[in-house]
Amino acid sequence: MSYNILASSLASEHPELYRGVDPRLTRPARRRRVLVEEIKALKPDVLFLQENDAFALFKHELGRFGYEGKHAPRGGGKLDGSSVFFKRDAFQEIRDFESIDFEAAEVGLRSNAAAIVTLSVASSKADETSSPLIVVVGCVHGLFNPKRGDVKLGQMRVFFNAVARARARVAAEIRCSSEQIHCVLGGDFNCAPSSPLYHFLYSGFLDVDRVDRRSLAGCLVRGESIGGADGGVDDEFAMLLETGGFDRDDDEWAAWDELRGARGGNDVQERLRRYYWDDEGLRLALGTDGETTETTETTRSESSPPARKKSSRAKRSHEDESVAPNLRFRATHALRGALASCYRAVSADGEEAPVTSWHARFKGTVDYLFHTRGLRTRRVLMPPKKIKNAAQLPSEEFASDHFCVVADVEAVAEEG
Repeated sequence: MSYNILASSLASEHPELYRGVDPRLTRPARRRRVLVEEIKALKPDVLFLQENDAFALFKHELGRFGYEGKHAPRGGGKLDGSSVFFKRDAFQEIRDFESIDFEAAEVGLRSNAAAIVTLSVASSKADETSSPLIVVVGCVHGLFNPKRGDVKLGQMRVFFNAVARARARVAAEIRCSSEQIHCVLGGDFNCAPSSPLYHFLYSGFLDVDRVDRRSLAGCLVRGESIGGADGGVDDEFAMLLETGGFDRDDDEWAAWDELRGARGGNDVQERLRRYYWDDEGLRLALGTDGETTETTETTRSESSPPARKKSSRAKRSHEDESVAPNLRFRATHALRGALASCYRAVSADGEEAPVTSWHARFKGTVDYLFHTRGLRTRRVLMPPKKIKNAAQLPSEEFASDHFCVVADVEAVAEEG
């Protein structure tokens, strides 16, 4: 179960999002009580909480019902963070725990938080198998700012790579392949299902020179349209998805650009400028591992923000001829090709939940649950179609401005 529970500290900072909501419904003590009752009713074995600014209180209250928890606090003076709770009778031990503050992980990625916990499943749950059943679970809350697609992309890259490392550590410890270690990941990813950022989460790669940095997450704010007045960015991304464009080779990219005419062109620097990518944005999105990148001043437009001064290790060579042009600006994460969406796997239309967040300025889906191969989803909890006596969240029934996302996931028996 994954749930953005709406930090009271953040709700007080943004009262404009809850206009029309009875102030009595937003009182912290009342909301915590309703949240605990909802968690008790759903009885998840593993619980991911985002925007948790009352970890000690939840740890005490949920501890009465058999839960243990770990918390990753945000930095930057923020009071909330991301938490993982799990039932003590479902798991034997915590084998590993990592708390991520993205700003501390890589300068510029902002102080959002993720928690990654490696758990051994209790023998009764593992059906007395000869080897221990181990699962890496991760809870993340991505940056909200809709126009900072570079930061959002960088955060998700760091998160998935950290999960992959946790998976590899425990695999080495028990001497098995990483693919035998299950992963279940959830959180508020702050991106829409149709967005380039969701494509990155699900597929594990994204050519950043083909998408607008400002509309990478696909979330509308204050009535702003995605992709500018002409809608060209959305059109291009939709076409790329429909034609498998992200897997094109160099010759196919050249033909694609020629076909697109004036809006295309094979000049990567022109594309980067048009899509608001500068040196700093590329560093945040792609990372500083040294595989590719140093851009020229031509990557900036007058309306692009100036890049911050970087250390030499952040520089790469985009002009390295040994790197295929269509790979120089490709963001990837370490779980590429390994993830499935719980909701997409079992929904009738193969889509994510229709809505997971609803307040005065946004109604849509930003919360997801993913798992690796070797697991399958049996069923999911769909959001309500109507809210009693309310036009938005929080309400009498729901104490956050998000609905929880919940899935029953089980290990697939190996053949033979």
